[in-house]
Amino acid sequence: GGGGGGGECGRLGGPSGWAAERVQASLGEGWDYTTRLEPGSPPVQLTGEMVYSWMGDDYAWLRPLKPAAELLAAKEDWGPLYDAVALGRGGAKVAALVSFEDIYVERAFSEATGV
Repeated sequence: GGGGGGGECGRLGGPSGWAAERVQASLGEGWDYTTRLEPGSPPVQLTGEMVYSWMGDDYAWLRPLKPAAELLAAKEDWGPLYDAVALGRGGAKVAALVSFEDIYVERAFSEATGV
């Protein structure tokens, strides 16, 4: 088959192990929100659509999901996330949600990729 290529996103197997949390920790104190909670502190850095292990404790509505999240973070037998060969052939039907005021990408740029 056309196994996944593309670095970490396409690798076979291995747990995610809260990868975003590990990367954030490697970036130093400037990315540790707990150092920025006092009045007058620099703003907390926006990390976007990440989920961190501590969220299962801090957010009441996520507490029931914490055991499942821990299982997923430890899962080692993931298959390829995508098939690079199939994607390269094109022709796949896709759909996307484009936010009107996305904080990361200008709407016009997102729309231009869909033509």
